[in-house]
Amino acid sequence: MTSRKVVIATGIYPPDLGGPATHAATLVRGLPEYGIRPVPLVFSSYLHLPRGLRHLWFLARLVAAAGRKTVFYALDPVSVGLPVAIASLLTERGFVLRIGGDYAWEQGVQRFGVHDDLDRFQLEGQSPRVELLRRVERWVAARAGMVVVPNRYLQSLVAGWGVPRSKTVIVPNSADLPEGIPATRELARASLGVGGPLLVAMGRLVRWKGFEILVDVAAALKPEFPELRLVILGSGPQGAALGRRIRQCNLDGTIRLAGAALRPQALTYLRAADAFVLNSAGEGMSHSILEAMALGTPVITSDTGGTSELIEHGRTGWLVRHNDVGAFTRAIRELLRDPAGAARLAAAANQAAGRFEAESMLKATAAALQAIR
Repeated sequence: MTSRKVVIATGIYPPDLGGPATHAATLVRGLPEYGIRPVPLVFSSYLHLPRGLRHLWFLARLVAAAGRKTVFYALDPVSVGLPVAIASLLTERGFVLRIGGDYAWEQGVQRFGVHDDLDRFQLEGQSPRVELLRRVERWVAARAGMVVVPNRYLQSLVAGWGVPRSKTVIVPNSADLPEGIPATRELARASLGVGGPLLVAMGRLVRWKGFEILVDVAAALKPEFPELRLVILGSGPQGAALGRRIRQCNLDGTIRLAGAALRPQALTYLRAADAFVLNSAGEGMSHSILEAMALGTPVITSDTGGTSELIEHGRTGWLVRHNDVGAFTRAIRELLRDPAGAARLAAAANQAAGRFEAESMLKATAAALQAIR
């Protein structure tokens, strides 16, 4: 089979943590089996350069990498998507865009004071800076030869941007797990020295992930479960504020900010946990939820974005309202009081995760990339 060169433009890549980094690495590792020769270009490698200059340098690297019959694959619509769209114009090479969420909304919540959830954001006018990001991501999506989305929710969101559904293809994320993770929950707990109830949350420490609410949840559960521990894995701009909130609530011994652990260690914590908790204001298709399901760890998550396409409430996990301290507290309390019920929930989730295998994702992605001329 003749290999087709595809320049994969990604914001982050291992050892960076996060779903986009994991996804990019899976593509680079697996696409050669499907006639694709992937060449990764990683935007985070140039963050030491001044803003603006880093984008120009990344654009130059994209243009230099474009050979005959090259296709670009951008894994976000702005930080790498805009340089890819421009490189596509300069080199007359096609590109595919992957939309895993709304970049303008994420940046707006993190940096520019946006308080709307993801759905309301689509309907409301925003500040000039956020509107600029919104215009950029929609222009890039319109320029792409094809737009890859992981679920129906994001397909509908992108359709609202004016991208025809005929130009989108649904390619679900995969729940592939690396080697070296303890085979059972008991082994994982022993390796970490875990005794009592353990909750795990993970992700970039940004406001829209809602970690501060989990501090209130831990405080509410502490009287009934004095040995409870909550481990938060990740780093980001909200880290200092989150640490202060933990100290103010006298929960230093209950909640641990573990930082950006390497993926095998993060997944070991996830396997050891009594529950994975996610209080996000908007998710496309969460890699962390998929990984928890694949590891047989019960999931309690906010019912936002595309999470309802992963979790069937009461059968494969719990869906609760975003930022609802009482709802999160009740769901966790019920799981901790009913280990047999939690085990049934985890087993059903584990079975459901089997639908999200890497082979299917790679095959569908390769087909989309091969179709672009």
